[in-house]
Amino acid sequence: MALWMVAARTRTPHEWSRRPTPQLLADPVPPFVNDRLLLSNGVHVQLERQLGEGRFCRVLRGSTHEGPVAVKVPLDPSHSLEGEAAVLRQLSGAAGFPRVYHARHGDPLVLELLGPSMDELWARTTGGTYFAKATVLRMGCGVLHCLRRLHLAGFLHNDVKPANVCLGPPSSERAAMVHLIDFGLATPTNQEAAPAASSPIGTPLFASIAAHQGRPTRAVDDVESLVYSLAFVASGYLPWKQKRHSQTLFMKQRMMTDGCEVLTDSCAAHGLTEEIHSSSVAEAIQALWAEVVACQETRAGVDYEKCIAALGGPSSETVPFEWEL
Repeated sequence: MALWMVAARTRTPHEWSRRPTPQLLADPVPPFVNDRLLLSNGVHVQLERQLGEGRFCRVLRGSTHEGPVAVKVPLDPSHSLEGEAAVLRQLSGAAGFPRVYHARHGDPLVLELLGPSMDELWARTTGGTYFAKATVLRMGCGVLHCLRRLHLAGFLHNDVKPANVCLGPPSSERAAMVHLIDFGLATPTNQEAAPAASSPIGTPLFASIAAHQGRPTRAVDDVESLVYSLAFVASGYLPWKQKRHSQTLFMKQRMMTDGCEVLTDSCAAHGLTEEIHSSSVAEAIQALWAEVVACQETRAGVDYEKCIAALGGPSSETVPFEWEL
């Protein structure tokens, strides 16, 4: 019988880590679905379906006696979730961050199940074109609030992108609140050593210049990645998409010297300024980029209030998302 069709049963954390993932050519039912996971605290989690998979981890939807949860499991048993767990434990319950239900050494992470990501919503509601002005600006302000809390807690995210920005739990008072997820690449803000050349930092499409160069990242680098993310959901395009690493780095460096128009003018042909209101989106992204450049040039800290003001300030945070209309 194929591995993914084995009857459901309870599995211990040790069995979880040593059971191999089947290598399949087709598109099978993901392994572990319909299994019950026994955590070290005695709680059982019924695994239901796979929500997503990254370079290092798989995220599954599960349920406990208290309700639905998200379960994060490393693809490689040797990959530790301790760093991410440390960030989540410190920010659990803070506005814009998932609650942590279980984070013990050797166990999968069990987290609050949030709503869809901005990447999912962008694909689902726009057909892969572009978000309306209100959605772009509200998303940006929400992420900036999350980044301020994260940075004040002493951590850098290092992988800000639309797929790591989610809405809150459906049918809750936080359903429309922007949340930040996936802290697998997070580092302390006081970390002085540069990452190893082979260490992946961020997603190349949205990574900061410092991350591309393997230099230590700072708080402003998360904001830099946010600029690229906002330009992407506002246009469905980034000029360095599918370019080589050297070309991507060159184009991003040009923005530091020539201004954000290098980005927004290139995106304009792909939708950024087609709508009558979207020219103000370009202006807002350019204003936020000016704050990034100022921080990078002076080595100053991020002025979050100025960054939020660049995106319209409090007025942008109360306008409904386009799918709420």
